Amino acid sequence: MPPVGVTPKTRSMMRFLSIDPEIFPLMGVLLTIFTGVGYMLGRKATNVNSEGEGETSDFKYRFHKNADLNEQILEAPSAVAEHKIRVNLPKETKERLPKGMTVE
Repeated sequence: MPPVGVTPKTRSMMRFLSIDPEIFPLMGVLLTIFTGVGYMLGRKATNVNSEGEGETSDFKYRFHKNADLNEQILEAPSAVAEHKIRVNLPKETKERLPKGMTVE
C-alpha cells in the first residue's frame, strides 16, 4: 500500500492533466526557457575576464579604440552632463526660484 500522502496528490495531478491537455506544450516551453536561463546564468557566473584584473574598485565602462582588441583601452565619458546658461529674469521670478538654481 502506497503512503497516504502521495496517492491523492498524484491522482489529482493526473486528473488535472487529463482534463486540461493543452498544458503540455506550455510546460515544455517553460521548461526550455528555465533550462536556458539556468545554463546562461551558470555560464556567466563562471566566465573569467582577464582584462583589468585587480581593478575592481572602479566600475567605469571601458572600451577598446575602434573596437579592436589590440588598440588601447579608453574610458567612457561620464553620463552626467551639466550645463550653465545665463538668462535675464524679472526680479519677482528670480526671488521665487530655489537658491541653488541661481548664481549671482
